[in-house]
Amino acid sequence: GEDVELCYRLLAKDYELRYNPRCLVTVADTRSVTHFAKGFYWYGRGLRDVQRRCGRVFWSSKITRIYRALQLLGGPITFGIMATYCWSKGHSFKESLALSGLRYLHLMAYAIGYLTA
Repeated sequence: GEDVELCYRLLAKDYELRYNPRCLVTVADTRSVTHFAKGFYWYGRGLRDVQRRCGRVFWSSKITRIYRALQLLGGPITFGIMATYCWSKGHSFKESLALSGLRYLHLMAYAIGYLTA
């Protein structure tokens, strides 16, 4: 969470952060699916730690956190939208389903890590 914490510290000092759509980051991940899920679980827990250190940057009440997590997860809708997006970008149907499954697993692991921190 150090990159997220840096961003919030900069925002607290009135710096402006900008989005650059031309910036492209590619990551080759060779971890197992279990290791992948555990990593995002710990990222979620780390985000909660950042919130504690940086103040009320994120949602604060448990009910609000659960509501936000459910919004992120979106169930089958998220899975379907992601699969359709991947397929529209030229991935095969099988690849689209696999990528959507990994994205959904990522969101679930992240939210569970955040909620249980």
